[in-house]
Amino acid sequence: MIGKIKIADFEIAKQITLDPYSNFNTIVSVLDPMSDEELFGYHNKLNSIYKDKYKYLYRFFYDFDDDDTPPHGDMEIFGPSINDAQFFIEEFTKLIEDNNIYNVLIHCFAGESRSTALGFLLLKLQKLDNWLAWEKLLKIRLCAEPNTRFLKHCDVILGTDMESFIKEQIKCLKLEIN
Repeated sequence: MIGKIKIADFEIAKQITLDPYSNFNTIVSVLDPMSDEELFGYHNKLNSIYKDKYKYLYRFFYDFDDDDTPPHGDMEIFGPSINDAQFFIEEFTKLIEDNNIYNVLIHCFAGESRSTALGFLLLKLQKLDNWLAWEKLLKIRLCAEPNTRFLKHCDVILGTDMESFIKEQIKCLKLEIN
């Protein structure tokens, strides 16, 4: 069962997870595969020192959408893959179906794309329609611009239309700004 959801950038997430009074018990991280020492130090702490305090779900992939050309090579290796989507769908489903309450902190480096895609997925897996999930996502993280490549993979697995919905919402938001 999902309780509280927070989406943050790396700096805020680090402060929250290292706070002994934090009420989050589940940390979801999406970090760059070639992260710097500080990011890997944080990852290693969560994996070892804090492993009894947090349920820690993580993957490593860059924030690439299908329109990007990855500077490091193959999109399937460095961008979000269908395996990444499958991993989070399975793990989030376990959290939702469990009788324990999970307060979930989701973060990537900037807290705008990868983490908000995961937040949108988590909301959708709780049986919310696209509009309600989008509305809740924007209340959680106003600067949301979910990674559509990740959502496309989720659509393939779940038979949903998250990618096209989010692309249309982002397009509308950008038109409103201009």
